[in-house]
Amino acid sequence: MGDFLAMGGYAAYVWSAFGLTLLLLGLLLWQSWHQGRKRARELAVLEAAAGGRRRGRPKARLTRIAGAAPDETTTTTA
Repeated sequence: MGDFLAMGGYAAYVWSAFGLTLLLLGLLLWQSWHQGRKRARELAVLEAAAGGRRRGRPKARLTRIAGAAPDETTTTTA
């Protein structure tokens, strides 16, 4: 076990790189969680200011192009 932890003489480099990687991944996870909560609060404030209405994206619909064959359609938004 001691040989594994010593990493053939490179333990200081290997374990510091491993620790730094875990630290940065932990910070990234925390930042993502924190920003998500912040954006959710901002969204709640904006929705309350708009009277609780949310306008979604218009639904796409298929329309036939004039003079096109039956299998030629295009997607449009209304």
